[in-house]
Amino acid sequence: MCWNRTLTAMKKRKSPAIPLAAKEAFEKAFARTKNSAMDGYWRGRFFYVTMDERPLCRFTYEGDERVWAFSIYKYSTESYSHDSFADFLMPNQGTVQDCLEIAMNAYNL
Repeated sequence: MCWNRTLTAMKKRKSPAIPLAAKEAFEKAFARTKNSAMDGYWRGRFFYVTMDERPLCRFTYEGDERVWAFSIYKYSTESYSHDSFADFLMPNQGTVQDCLEIAMNAYNL
């Protein structure tokens, strides 16, 4: 019963709509940082990053166009995840450049 209330509360909490200026700032930072094998696309509130057409990470807007929530793609679970035990290795938010570097380093790219 308690779990259902928590899940319902999580579903009701929505991140803010992404202002056009924030999307444009993100896309400029992504274009400056990405390499030729990297691509990305918007889907809802997420920006998904792929490398050679394989998932790498995703970003989520949380109200600040300079700092984005960040999740790396875990091939072991086939999902985007942030492990709280690895905060010192993989922060759950940061600049576009910093987070892309972390994702590429995580996969030795």
